[in-house]
Amino acid sequence: MFESVEIIVALITLIGAILGVIAKIVGNNNEKEGEKNINIENRPINIEHRPTFIYHIVDYPNYMVDEYTNLENLLRNGMWKEADNETARMMCQIVGRENKGYLRTKYIKHFPCKELLIIDDLWLHYSNRHFGFSVQKEIYQNLGGTRKDNIAIWHQFEEYIGWRGLYYNELTFNLNAPRGHLPRSLELRGKNFGFAGQKQWVALFSRLEVCKN
Repeated sequence: MFESVEIIVALITLIGAILGVIAKIVGNNNEKEGEKNINIENRPINIEHRPTFIYHIVDYPNYMVDEYTNLENLLRNGMWKEADNETARMMCQIVGRENKGYLRTKYIKHFPCKELLIIDDLWLHYSNRHFGFSVQKEIYQNLGGTRKDNIAIWHQFEEYIGWRGLYYNELTFNLNAPRGHLPRSLELRGKNFGFAGQKQWVALFSRLEVCKN
């Protein structure tokens, strides 16, 4: 009888040991699976594969399509001067200043983000990132430009992108122009304003940065 009891106890002990091993294996597998899931959920997105042109008009409701069709057609056909003027017209219209033909700094600081990003992406896409507000902002910041007024850096910026000392009609309206040369007609006035022009463009760069964050 005692032998039978000992055998039963031994079997129970063995079964318990086996169950413990199985539980440990299952636990490790679950832990590994959890790690896999975490890695999948948190792995960074490779932005190199994202399309440059994010805000294409086809992503918007039909009632908005006409707002950007003309600008997109001009850019697609390489009509850079016409596209530049259309850009200024649209931006003035968006803030209710189409009859004025230019934007003051206070309007630029509060320009609607969605519209600004759409216009910028249209320029980036059709110029293959040669033109666009984002390109200009990048150049300005790489030269040391900040939100603070700095006439020396502004003059370097104008020189770098081919604006300095030129009337609007003297600009180069093709892809042989320096990188960042366009858009330009935000002010829609003859010769550049120097320091006053800087305030408008730096306000635009700052607004663009806010809108992208």
